[in-house]
Amino acid sequence: MTPLQRRNLRVYLQYRERSMTVLGLFRANLPIYFYLLFFFGFVGALFYCAGGWRVTSYLAVALVTMLARDIGYFRRATRIWPVLRQVLDWQKVEQLASSEESVK
Repeated sequence: MTPLQRRNLRVYLQYRERSMTVLGLFRANLPIYFYLLFFFGFVGALFYCAGGWRVTSYLAVALVTMLARDIGYFRRATRIWPVLRQVLDWQKVEQLASSEESVK
């Protein structure tokens, strides 16, 4: 399993007995958003030095667009979750989530 696959299975296990929420999925991905904010802040500072607010505003629009896209993905995942939760083999999910082997 790749680290991304294992991480997603661990998120699934968090919602095994409860409903998935957009806020919960956002919280599960919070470390990634901190990295994104750091990256966009750094690049935004460079853009500001090079071209001012106008150039930096394009970067801000890109960040807001990425967040809107992710919220759309999260909304879709929460709508699919009740059916997906019923069809998953939870023993297999637990087994794969705890495995340490990598598959390329």
